[in-house]
Amino acid sequence: MSSQIDERPLLEVKDLAAAYDTRAGLLRTRPAAPVVEDVSFDIRPGETLGFVGESGSGKSTTGRAILRLLPALSGSILFDGEDIARWGRRTPLAYRRQVQAVFQDPSASLNPRHLVSHAVEAPLRRHGVRDRRELDRRTRHAFDLVGLSSDHLGRFPNELSGGQQQRVAIARALVLEPRLVVCDEAVSALDLSTQSQIINLLMDLQELTGVSYLFIAHDMGLVRRIAHRVGVMNQGRLVELADTETLFTSPRDPYTRTLLEATPAATPAGREERRALRAAERKAAAR
Repeated sequence: MSSQIDERPLLEVKDLAAAYDTRAGLLRTRPAAPVVEDVSFDIRPGETLGFVGESGSGKSTTGRAILRLLPALSGSILFDGEDIARWGRRTPLAYRRQVQAVFQDPSASLNPRHLVSHAVEAPLRRHGVRDRRELDRRTRHAFDLVGLSSDHLGRFPNELSGGQQQRVAIARALVLEPRLVVCDEAVSALDLSTQSQIINLLMDLQELTGVSYLFIAHDMGLVRRIAHRVGVMNQGRLVELADTETLFTSPRDPYTRTLLEATPAATPAGREERRALRAAERKAAAR
């Protein structure tokens, strides 16, 4: 895990409210009810902030608001000091370059009729790179970063494993040299050994490039391994935010303790922590 974290926030989210607009028809004017309310946190350069919570807790909605896939109903999202929530419908191309995403299912975003090299070239073309040699150089470099050889450039998505497809998705996210990557359940669909490889890859890339991550997941074990700090979402609100070891060993919110109780403890140390949590809960209940 990278220890070179700048104390100045790269991203500051303040009192964010966001929602999916499910209205239908021209005569309905009532705004959609917020899915996320009063959410505030920051991410520093070179830091991984983990977001955990059950399905429907609002963690992915928050990520989509940062990616500007959803509008902010209220509050602010400051990126490098500029409030992106005030940009209206248009998103500057420079922001698209600096903030990228890796989603859960890479095959859904890879065109089965195109070579995977095309998926990595596409962002470069979108951002003005036209020279064939420069496209090849940067695409090969991105593949090399994620541990794929030049042989993979000429393959179609169905010729790759799930882990290799996710590496292509990460290469596509990194080819523009972003400062922040939103990883939304980026390893959830992979088997355990592949999950471990991708987590190691993300951590190595952070050491190498200084990129920041918002790592959204429901697996507490994965979040503990990769994140410097962890935020816990419940019913659209951020109920706890702390550095990783503090949150896992001394959680303050009852919902956080419930999530930890529901997480399998694979090691004796983990089981000992679980017993300590139960003892602390009994002591608090007795007061």
